[in-house]
Amino acid sequence: MKAWLTTMLLGLFVTNTISAATSSKLNIVLDTSGSMSRYNEDIAESILRIKRHSSEHPKLTENINLFSFTNRTAFVIEGDSGDVFSSIKAVESAGGTEDGLIAIEKILSDPLITDTHIILFTDEGRDIVKEIAVENLITLALQRNITIHSVLTTNNFCKSPLIIGTNSMFSGYSIDRSWLKCSDINSMNSLNSFISVKNDDYINLTLSTGGNVWSMTNIFGIGGSLDHKKSPYTPSQQKINARKDAAIDSFTNFIANEMYSTYETHLRADVNIAGEIAVGNIITIDVSHVIVKEGFDPVESWEWDVNNDGTIDDYGSIINFEFTDLEDRFITLWMTSQNQGQVIKEKQIIEFHQYL
Repeated sequence: MKAWLTTMLLGLFVTNTISAATSSKLNIVLDTSGSMSRYNEDIAESILRIKRHSSEHPKLTENINLFSFTNRTAFVIEGDSGDVFSSIKAVESAGGTEDGLIAIEKILSDPLITDTHIILFTDEGRDIVKEIAVENLITLALQRNITIHSVLTTNNFCKSPLIIGTNSMFSGYSIDRSWLKCSDINSMNSLNSFISVKNDDYINLTLSTGGNVWSMTNIFGIGGSLDHKKSPYTPSQQKINARKDAAIDSFTNFIANEMYSTYETHLRADVNIAGEIAVGNIITIDVSHVIVKEGFDPVESWEWDVNNDGTIDDYGSIINFEFTDLEDRFITLWMTSQNQGQVIKEKQIIEFHQYL
């Protein structure tokens, strides 16, 4: 792990002796109002898990920028996940109004920052401290390949506490890492009915840049750290902790995979699954639609290691697979293409998880 910065953050604002790393692939924009303090440890844990899920691609989390905001913004620190973890846990809460767009505008105003992710965490609606044209921010983000995600306080998406996010197609993302079409959400207006406080600007900015609106409520619950060293007090608490752990893991796994597919991979398959995942059932996995980066030929072959044991078990863009149990399962897909005559082979992991 990269050595921690010699000076750690002890307060909300720091001096201007350090600046945001323009090479960072991840920028955290954190509401530091008093009500957010209960979520700080869970947010800090999420940063560590993004790093863990990106372990095969360490450059993605080598530099992470952390910005704070209430009625103004400050660049807090640039470092690896350990630095940011410590800084979030040490950050001092403040009162007043909260305008997350001033922090996002600060990031987008730097012409050297491109090809990166921004994640906004807030439990409040936007208080307009400064008049900022959201459409201008959207234009800048799209021009520079910047994806913005928002983690907001919500009611249950799709009437389910297991749905932790939704995208611009208004599909719900669940803690078992699958997408579900939700008839309750089919427009911005209907999505707003699930948001506890008015957040039109954050939602518009997020969905317009290809990001997801995430439920802070369904990921972190009411707030509070995940302490695996202590035994839960009751079986019901154990179940709550397991679901929360799964939700955080699904959220961070999605972010890590999206960063990899956006900034490092050359081939990314859209995974479509038909059939009910149950013991004895046969499901169909279809990966025939592959997003290929410019300059690369269409995929020539698909190879499957369904047991994840290093041996190829099946071939082709569509396979059938029988579930013999409901244990966590990882299937490795290898795809082959060419770039200027050079053979390129990349893998994609398809995960199935069973949660309480």
